[in-house]
Amino acid sequence: MPLVRDRTHTALQSAVVAVLLALSSLPSGHSTSQPPPGRLGRHALRKHGAADPKQGPLPGAPRTVQERTELLAFVGVFTAVEPQRRNVLRDTWFQPRATEALAVRMRFVVGRLEPADQQAQIAKEAAEHGDFYHLDMDETYDNLVVKAYTYVVAIFSEFDARYIIKLDDDLYFRFDRLPQAIQQWQAAGGDYVGVMRVGSEAFEDPKHRYHEPNRVLHNGQYYMYASGAMYALSANAAGLIASIPLSKWRISGGGDDSTMGLWMLAHNMTYFDDRRIGQYVPCSHNFLVVTGPCNGLCDAVTQIPLLHKDPNCTAPGPTVLPQEPSWYDLRATRCIRLVDGKVDKSRCREA
Repeated sequence: MPLVRDRTHTALQSAVVAVLLALSSLPSGHSTSQPPPGRLGRHALRKHGAADPKQGPLPGAPRTVQERTELLAFVGVFTAVEPQRRNVLRDTWFQPRATEALAVRMRFVVGRLEPADQQAQIAKEAAEHGDFYHLDMDETYDNLVVKAYTYVVAIFSEFDARYIIKLDDDLYFRFDRLPQAIQQWQAAGGDYVGVMRVGSEAFEDPKHRYHEPNRVLHNGQYYMYASGAMYALSANAAGLIASIPLSKWRISGGGDDSTMGLWMLAHNMTYFDDRRIGQYVPCSHNFLVVTGPCNGLCDAVTQIPLLHKDPNCTAPGPTVLPQEPSWYDLRATRCIRLVDGKVDKSRCREA
């Protein structure tokens, strides 16, 4: 059955048309064919030779860029067993057919579910809508780091995407603004994009939900990381993650977002603090994501339809998407270089 098309999106559809007319640098020759509903990410890993989260990299396996579908971005909406949020998103902003016209592929991302009746429920929903991307990993809350890693590796193996985006299913998202935002991220060399957090507590109590066994390494506080509600990784960052088996990475007790921040720090990635990703209501003229105080919308099933009826949230907005100033001056973080085998700090005095 084809993807369900929402009939209440006149404003958003107009915005999509405006973006299409304005953009001149979308990837050429991208495929708009939809992957089959039951596609497993790990099968793509074996085909293309990226790191399998269970078995590690396949030595000597070739990866040919021409074999991968070219995209501006892949947006994975992380979800689990309950369908209520997905149904609300399909009735509002989750429109995979519209994103294909922007060279953006968008799918719900889910792993294996237990018990069997939950897996059967997802399989039935996938057959009806065709809008899932299935991962070969166990879908549990404690397994979010494995899910994030498996997702990035699978998408990098299958798609030649400029950015791989992780998004939660309790947010309101303006996908039509994504192409302009990506141009801005690329212009700044952004490898790791999101609403950056600094100084979050690394909890010592073993009974705490986010107990951090590595607390002593952080001196009680986390390094900078992007909020897990939405973050984006460049192809460069995703390729580095895919090149190393999960067993070789340090895993944070705080979740997939703090873990991803640790990995990005270890690989000297360029951070881009985009405050348009984590805005609260009312909707601003340039927002990308509306979230809330619950690290997402506290009652997404009720709030998302209301936001979708709000002209402030659905209006096309300015032709050129304005940026928001970063909360942090990150210029100095890139000043140290290696020149002819020597550490060069000359640019640091200018930062």
